[in-house]
Amino acid sequence: MATRSIHVAGVIDLAEAQLLINCGVRYVGFPFVLDHHKEDLTTDAAAAIVSELGSHATFFLITYLNRAGAILELCQNTFDPVTGASGATGRVHDWEISRRLVASSARPLILAGGLNAGNVRQAIRTVRPAGVDVHTGIEGDDGRKRYDLTRRFVEEAQVGFSDLELELDVR
Repeated sequence: MATRSIHVAGVIDLAEAQLLINCGVRYVGFPFVLDHHKEDLTTDAAAAIVSELGSHATFFLITYLNRAGAILELCQNTFDPVTGASGATGRVHDWEISRRLVASSARPLILAGGLNAGNVRQAIRTVRPAGVDVHTGIEGDDGRKRYDLTRRFVEEAQVGFSDLELELDVR
């Protein structure tokens, strides 16, 4: 089975990126140029975080841009891989649809949308994704990532992925 991953998006600053890494997160995303989401930091600040912590995590870009030239201009030697996404709404969608997508896709899929520590284990069991992504589900009322919520999310996701591994071993 492919390595399972936990992604967190919406980093505000270096301290928050370090908090995520300390909680075991290895994929950290920066949302830029989204229709409905205010940017959490500048591209220069994101580049500084990548420069400082790039050996401890994989950083990625989330954007609604759909022209290669515009995406490349935004990236400018700062982000790879680059992915397109629609997110940061905090809403759970129909996991059954995602489950069918995972079952029929030759490529690994990352599940996102309304995930938090209270539902990520069940989401993994239901959908069977290659990874999970969280943004607002680990934030406090102040909009910052919280250590306790992040740590619990990572632990619950790891248990969910372990359950899938055990299930496959039994078969």
